[in-house]
Amino acid sequence: MAGIDLLTIMRLGGWKSLRMVQRYAALDTTHMKAAVLKLS
Repeated sequence: MAGIDLLTIMRLGGWKSLRMVQRYAALDTTHMKAAVLKLS
């Protein structure tokens, strides 16, 4: 998800803290990217 700031990712993902975003940022994001593309 390069080019998207962490605050935006936090809000889109429904997380309440940047710490949670950082915890899951290391996971494979292929499925998330596909989901976002479906929304647009």
